[in-house]
Amino acid sequence: MMTSWPAAPAVTELSNTDLANFEAMLREQRQFRHQQLAELNASTPPTVTAGLEVADLLEHGARHALAEIDLALDRLRCGRYGRCVDCGQAIGRDRLEVLPSAARCMPCQHRIGNGRPPPRAHVVSRPDA
Repeated sequence: MMTSWPAAPAVTELSNTDLANFEAMLREQRQFRHQQLAELNASTPPTVTAGLEVADLLEHGARHALAEIDLALDRLRCGRYGRCVDCGQAIGRDRLEVLPSAARCMPCQHRIGNGRPPPRAHVVSRPDA
């Protein structure tokens, strides 16, 4: 059964205040991830295999989250923040407030999560082609 996601609330343009607030949230999350990684690296390594696996998973998750945050900050600097990297549609303010590093709108995230390719709507055809 295919689930249909409602369209994202219109976010045609984020105000400078919105962008500053999202940037502050991203920087706070970035600082948290750096602290988390420092604590993981400073702690005594577990001696049990299961403990090693958990520590490795925590470190991998923190590094992944940090990379997503850095990409979101790059999109902010480039003026593409708040737009889906796949289809170009607005991500939706509610989604950004929950996950400021979100790169995709919910429909595209759902497609990727189900192993389907992103839509081709973001591909711009050249008039001379």
